[in-house]
Amino acid sequence: MAPEIAGVPERLTQGANASSAGLTWSGNGQWIAFNEAKVPTRDIYVLPASGGALRKVPRAVPLLGGAPWDLGLSSDGSRLAYTTRLEGRSVLQMVSVNTGETVMQFGNPDAFEPRFSPDDKHVAYVRHRKWPADPLGEVRVLRLADRSDVPVTETSVFARSPAWSPDGSLLAFLAHPDKDDLSVEEVWITPVLQTGEAAGEPTKIRLPRFAHSVPGWTADNKIGLLSTSPDRNAIYTVPLSGGRATQVFPNGSTHIQAILPGPSTGPGSYTAPKTCLLSHRIAEIILNQRQ
Repeated sequence: MAPEIAGVPERLTQGANASSAGLTWSGNGQWIAFNEAKVPTRDIYVLPASGGALRKVPRAVPLLGGAPWDLGLSSDGSRLAYTTRLEGRSVLQMVSVNTGETVMQFGNPDAFEPRFSPDDKHVAYVRHRKWPADPLGEVRVLRLADRSDVPVTETSVFARSPAWSPDGSLLAFLAHPDKDDLSVEEVWITPVLQTGEAAGEPTKIRLPRFAHSVPGWTADNKIGLLSTSPDRNAIYTVPLSGGRATQVFPNGSTHIQAILPGPSTGPGSYTAPKTCLLSHRIAEIILNQRQ
């Protein structure tokens, strides 16, 4: 986001090799959790949003490592919920950030994207029928006091990225209502009772373009969407003698790291690029502070 809109970015880590997958922060905005992009294993770290020392969350590491874990932090940053593999299925478990001790393991398999409610009394998550073979599933809410676990969606749907309203009375998430056409995407907003059950039918808002996630819900009741802008980057050639640029590579969303030109066809000219090396990597935590 441009500095004139969101302020000047502040770098919070040095050499953390952070992965963008699973990046999250606590409901009060004071703590950030992220996966370390390291092969063959990926560790989880928590740090204050104001900056400071990284805190590694102790946990068992699979022998061969694995993909980034979906992460969810409690508002006070003391508990971390994340996806792990158990007997070939993806399950959620909750651990203490200080000790790494398992506090709770969710009963349902193929569970992803845990999100603590603002009062830390509930955890919303997405459950698929059998990931990745069958992505249809439901959004569920676990009440931590008695571990009751109920769905908030009445029909199976491809859902993802749940986010709580600031007062914890509403739950928003992305939904693809047509399983045969995933280009159709909506935001569903569901009222949630203290029991964790849905209090009524969801409000459905059709989106004009694909959204990657619901990053959060502001205090003035605005739902944020992370969406891809129209692709702008492309490759052009320009004669060394000057003149009009010619586009020789289609628009794309991948960062272009290097271009290898074809052989020279004469003084001051080259053929169109023959090989492109494409790269996209987020290695550090960057925080934009609104001025």
